[in-house]
Amino acid sequence: MVLFNYRIDHSKINGLGVFTNEKIKKGKVVFKASPVLDIELTKEQFESLEDAEKKEFIHYGYLDKKTNTYKLDFDTALRFLNFSEDGNIYQDKNHNETYLIAKRDIEIDEEITFNYLEVMDDAWFDTGFKNN
Repeated sequence: MVLFNYRIDHSKINGLGVFTNEKIKKGKVVFKASPVLDIELTKEQFESLEDAEKKEFIHYGYLDKKTNTYKLDFDTALRFLNFSEDGNIYQDKNHNETYLIAKRDIEIDEEITFNYLEVMDDAWFDTGFKNN
């Protein structure tokens, strides 16, 4: 669940992105998982999907290294979260579920970015379902 006021807009990084409509202070939780709304699949469940379903799931979801499960977040906003090696949010590894935290103060109208590599591993890239 996204915990700040945002909008989806055109991104200089890639297509559309998530932009904040409010100033976000360093350390603020900007997203937390919803065990009721989010989807979590075991590797066996993921492997049982049709190829088209796997491709869609991988495009919008990810493999969580900590739990070794595939996750797909309910929030549409996260589908437009663009990658940056120096993202302005990060995964709080002190929680078993997903918590994304502001790495630094984030200004109004700034795009929210995330280094996906913090939660994904090489297995995700080896699925054969890369978005080329």
